[in-house]
Amino acid sequence: MANRISFSIMRYTLISIILIMLAFTNSQYSIAGEAILRPLETEQQSAEQQATAPVSGAMALRWGPLQGLITPHEAFISWATTRPGKCVFQLNGSAIDEVKSKGFYHKIQLTGLAAGTKHTGRIIIKNGQKDILSDSFIFTTPPASNQKALQHLTGQWNFIAFGDTRTNHKDHQKVMDSLLREQPGTSFVIHTGDLVQSGDCLPMWDQFFAIEGRLMMNGSFIACRGNHEKQGDPFKELFYSPSGSGNGGKTWFSYRYNNAQFVVLDPLEPMEPQTRFLENVLSKAQDDKVKWKFVAWHNPPYSSGRHGNDQKIIDAWVPLLEKYGVNAGFFGHDHMYEHSLKKNTHYFILGGGGAPLYKFNRSNPWSLKTSSTLHFARVDVSDERVIITVIKPDGSLLDEVTIK
Repeated sequence: MANRISFSIMRYTLISIILIMLAFTNSQYSIAGEAILRPLETEQQSAEQQATAPVSGAMALRWGPLQGLITPHEAFISWATTRPGKCVFQLNGSAIDEVKSKGFYHKIQLTGLAAGTKHTGRIIIKNGQKDILSDSFIFTTPPASNQKALQHLTGQWNFIAFGDTRTNHKDHQKVMDSLLREQPGTSFVIHTGDLVQSGDCLPMWDQFFAIEGRLMMNGSFIACRGNHEKQGDPFKELFYSPSGSGNGGKTWFSYRYNNAQFVVLDPLEPMEPQTRFLENVLSKAQDDKVKWKFVAWHNPPYSSGRHGNDQKIIDAWVPLLEKYGVNAGFFGHDHMYEHSLKKNTHYFILGGGGAPLYKFNRSNPWSLKTSSTLHFARVDVSDERVIITVIKPDGSLLDEVTIK
């Protein structure tokens, strides 16, 4: 009898220990949407400690170089190192000691550049007696143009747009492999947001740069801020625009390229000042007779996906898009492809960069085509037309839209 009681006590004790261990293990994981993630809090803490604590050995390049917004006479280059320290930038063989550093983040705003010219850049990491040099890279400033004669420009050029690359790294890599085959000759790339799952988790940025580092080193990379980048320093320190219509240091800005006006906005920030900014930029572009007008941000105004239509954006910004004849907008947030058309403005959701794909479960009366598949878009621009070609990772055609 005593043995039976002793055995029962041991059995219940063992079960209790197992349950406690399971509860502890599950508490280390977070569930976000459809994906079960790694223990973010533990991961973030260890990553931040690794990035800010003294590191044995020489300081090295961690992320970058990243080519940001490049205009005819200016270029923004940013990068991160494994620990804080001094860096110098080498432009066309000459060292420029004007790098701004904040901890292990570094950036430089190059000014007075020759327009329409290829430039060679390289990062010099100062490590006592022995400097460490990054690989050299090429960036090209766009040609300067007479603002009052933009409507007369000719010649074809293109850019790439895609978004929502978080969570599924294998799918993200598939999209990137295909996109890189399209990049040569491309003027720049627009990412419509949600680069990573958690903006303050440094190891997730390690993974992001491991996949997209070549893309950002090869050409100008312009990122919209998504809701998953709302927290943390990496997006703010590496991707904020330093220029663009006097709107430096923000996640919303504008720039002109050839015969097109671009406006990048951020629905996570107060909308009223952005609404005024949007109208001012589009009004000026109309006065200057700019041929094409494009916008980009993360949350789409119209969507058949999980998040549906965004009434605040529809009320505040869509009337201005229609008033000034914006030709197309590029968005993300819903992980799918959708093409909508309302009053001559085309709305493209390009959320197939690698994040878990969504189904269509909302009503969008302006929708023309939807597809739950991985993709990106190449946008070819000339004086006569714009052709948006939506491409799957295997190189096959998902959609093609011509705007005249």
